[in-house]
Amino acid sequence: VQRSIYTLASLIFCAAVYFSVPYFVEDEISSLPSLGILQLKNLGEKEDDARSYNIVQDMIIDITNAGGIQLVPVYDANIGQVGPRDIAKELKVRYIFQGTLNRFQESLMVSANIFDAKENTTIWGQRISVLPAQSSLLSQTLRNAIFARLGIKTSEDVQTQLAKLPTDNPEAYELYSQANFKLAKMTSRNDIITARSLFQHALEIDPSFIRAKVGIGQTYDVVGVKDTARMMFQDALRLSETYNKKADQPTILKNLGKLFWDEKKLQSALDMYNKAMALAREHKNKSDEALLENNLGLVYVDLNDFPKALDNYTKSLQIFRQIEDKNGEAMVLNNFGLFYFSQGDYSTSLEHYQKALEIHKSNESKRNIASTLKDRKST
Repeated sequence: VQRSIYTLASLIFCAAVYFSVPYFVEDEISSLPSLGILQLKNLGEKEDDARSYNIVQDMIIDITNAGGIQLVPVYDANIGQVGPRDIAKELKVRYIFQGTLNRFQESLMVSANIFDAKENTTIWGQRISVLPAQSSLLSQTLRNAIFARLGIKTSEDVQTQLAKLPTDNPEAYELYSQANFKLAKMTSRNDIITARSLFQHALEIDPSFIRAKVGIGQTYDVVGVKDTARMMFQDALRLSETYNKKADQPTILKNLGKLFWDEKKLQSALDMYNKAMALAREHKNKSDEALLENNLGLVYVDLNDFPKALDNYTKSLQIFRQIEDKNGEAMVLNNFGLFYFSQGDYSTSLEHYQKALEIHKSNESKRNIASTLKDRKST
């Protein structure tokens, strides 16, 4: 089965993150709140670019792993020059989180708000001031405000895990922030080497800093050194058990699942995805559950276990429809099209491609329309 850019939905730290894009129309509210998170606009010093970037990245990681929301990250801070209602319409979400980071004497100050596009009003706003050494607190404070204002409920276990900071060491967190920013904005192999060195230094300062370990793995994954990347991700998983920092486990497991799938180590991929699925169900994370059902279906296709693949695709489609995630629904319909085409059932394949295309057209998603048309041409 052909792998298109929409086949595997994997969530990884910072670089190359996939988030399902919800569909929003003003007279219809999804069963899960839909939120677009804009990158904080840095109004302070140049050195604060990394801080403003990382504050939002840590928010995205935590909110995604907690579940209960359809999340769309936007990495271009300049999009804030457009009105929030127009941004919400473009992203097909109801809510927009946006803000700025600035310097006030020796402190960092974040001014942030949540805009409700349906009601055309700002429903929450706050200014938060901390010392630079406390910048890790900003992600946690903003994340909690989003949960509270949008009424997102999480289990007691998730709340306990999210209450823990990624690291208690300000120096380690600062190095990690710089590394994340360097990796995200890389323009050369030297940037990757620099990011890896910063991640390693952060981990040396705090050996329990799991996200730094994952960052090291990413620097190897991005250059195709899969064995070392896998070792780093597996070490991060062990660290999460050793130090009882389980909030990052869903992301680590999905990283490993995708890496094993890429390497055609399919049983290992199944194992990782099934472990991630158990956490998604435990935490009632319906978006993650739908994505993982899709990913399991892809692995079973490669194993030539077609009944199981169809079962997973069907479950994925049902959940995406339940939470009214239109782009997720279209993604699975496209995978159904690829599946039936590989089985020689061209009429059923075309039927599913057509359904996916109708959703993309209603969403005005030109990129997705192009991909579906490309797949459909082969039928």
